[in-house]
Amino acid sequence: MVTVADGRAEREATKVMVDDALQAAKDSDTAITPGADKSYDAAEFADASLEMNVTG
Repeated sequence: MVTVADGRAEREATKVMVDDALQAAKDSDTAITPGADKSYDAAEFADASLEMNVTG
């Protein structure tokens, strides 16, 4: 995946990769836990993570 370095690119790419991982999971209740740094504390990313059943 290629993104533009705009301060949000890593979070946006992570959402795409997590969505891909969830689609590939055999169990629809699978929880995904990505490793992330402090910049992932943004409210928008946290809300999107909760909607995707991402734990942290």
